[in-house]
Amino acid sequence: MGFWLEGLLPKEDINSDYEYYELIKFEPYMHEILGTDSSIIIKGRPFGTVEIKEYNIEDCNIKAYKDDAYISYAKLDGTLEDFLSSEKGEKWERLIEQCQITLSSLKMNFTGNLDSILLFNQGLAYITEGRTFTEQEYSDGAKVCIISAETARDSGIKVEDKMNFSFWSNGYIMLKTDSEQIWRHAPYGDGCGFIEESTFEVIGIYKAENIWDENEFFFTPNNAFAPQGSIEGSITFELPEFRISRKIIEETGEIIPAASGQYQSISNTHSYVIKPGHIEAFEKEMESLGYGGMFYYYDQGYSLISPILDSLKESTSLLMYVSVAVWAVVLSAFFIIMASRSRKTAGIMMSLGTKRSHIFVHMLVMLMCVIIISSLAGGIAGYFMYDGIVGKIYEEAREDNVNLEFSSFKTDQSISGKYDSSLIESFDLKKSPQSVLMIGGIQLIFLSSASAVMAKRYSMMEPLALLKGAGRIKGRKKK
Repeated sequence: MGFWLEGLLPKEDINSDYEYYELIKFEPYMHEILGTDSSIIIKGRPFGTVEIKEYNIEDCNIKAYKDDAYISYAKLDGTLEDFLSSEKGEKWERLIEQCQITLSSLKMNFTGNLDSILLFNQGLAYITEGRTFTEQEYSDGAKVCIISAETARDSGIKVEDKMNFSFWSNGYIMLKTDSEQIWRHAPYGDGCGFIEESTFEVIGIYKAENIWDENEFFFTPNNAFAPQGSIEGSITFELPEFRISRKIIEETGEIIPAASGQYQSISNTHSYVIKPGHIEAFEKEMESLGYGGMFYYYDQGYSLISPILDSLKESTSLLMYVSVAVWAVVLSAFFIIMASRSRKTAGIMMSLGTKRSHIFVHMLVMLMCVIIISSLAGGIAGYFMYDGIVGKIYEEAREDNVNLEFSSFKTDQSISGKYDSSLIESFDLKKSPQSVLMIGGIQLIFLSSASAVMAKRYSMMEPLALLKGAGRIKGRKKK
C-alpha cells in the first residue's frame, strides 16, 4: 500500500473525501515495517489554525494510495519477469505497455494553414528540409506530415520516408506552476484505445526555437503537423475542470466570488486568418459576442506600419497624378515645337530633291536623339531625387501615424520577450534601377511610336504644304 510519510494526520484533522487516497489508522505492527516506535511524536498544524500541536504517531492516520500503481518502488520476492507473468503483475505489465505507448508517441497537430500557427508565422519555427504543405494537400486532407529535426535525428527519419501511425487521444491534464497553467496531453491509459491507423509520408522537417519553453505558444520537439482532415476518425477531448478561488480587489473592495466549471477549449489551438487592416473590426465583433480581449494578434509588423503605408500611398498617388499631368504638358509642348521645326526642314529637303524615305529616316533619327537624351537625363535626375522626395513623404507619414501602443505589438512582446522597437525605424522603401529602366522603356516606346508616325506623315506631304504649314498629304488633293 503506497502512502505519503508526510500524510500522517491526527484524528481530529480527518477528511475522508479523497479521490485517490484512503485513510488507514496507524497500528502498532506498522512500526516494524516503517522502522518507527511508539515514542515518535508528530508535530502538525491542524487545518484552519496557526497553532502547532504534537501527536503520538499511534494516534494518527496514514493517507494511503488506493491504487498501488502509484507506489514509487516495492520489494519483489522473485525476478521482474516472474512478477509480470503472475496474476498480481498483470496490471503492472499493462501499465508498462501503456507507458511505452505514451513515450513513443508524437503529438500530431492537424491544421488547415501551417503559417497561421504563431511560431511558423513569426519565423520562430521554420522548415529546414523538404517543403511545407500545398493547397491541394490541405484541401484533400493528404496523408503527409512535417516532423521536428530532433524527432528525425533521434529516429533516423528522412524526408520522403513513410511512418505508420496509430492515433489515440486521452484528453488533457492541467499542470499548475507558481506563475502559469500548463496544458499537457494525458498519457495513454485504460479505456483509451486507438482511433485509426494510417501511413503518412514525411514531406518536411522543421526546427523551432526554445523547444522546451513552457510558454503556451511554444511546442516540444515531439510535435508533428499534418493537414486537417487527413484522418477520418473523430477526436474528442476530455477537458479538465477548473476552480477559481474567491478574490478581493483591494482598490475597490469588490469581491469576486469563487467559480468552477470545465474548460471549453484548449489554449492556442484555434487560429483565424484576418485580412490586413481588419484587426480592430474583428476585435470589436468578438467583444460584442462576449469574447473581447481573448485573442492575440500577430501580423509580422503590418499593423504598426499600415498607417504609414496608407499615408505614403495617398501622397505618392497625388505625386504620380501631378507628375503625369506635368509630363503630358511637357510632352505636348515638345511635339508642338519639334513639329514646327521639323516640317520646315522636311519641306526644304524635299524641295532639293531628297527622297521621301531619306527624309523619313532623317526626321526619325533626329527625334529619337532628342528623346533618348531627354529620357536619360530625366531618368538619372529622378533616380537621384527619389530618396529625397519619398524620404520626406515617409518621414511625414511616420510622424503622423506611428502608434507604438498597438495591440498586435504588445502581443509580439509578450510572446518573444524581445520585441525590436527599431522595426519602424529600419523600415526602408528601396529604390530600384529596374523600375527606372522599366518606366524609361515604356516612355521610349511611346515617344518612338509617336515620332515615327509624325516623321512618316511629314515625309508623305507636299513640299509647299510643309513650308507653308498646311496639312495636305500627297495623293489626297482636292478637286
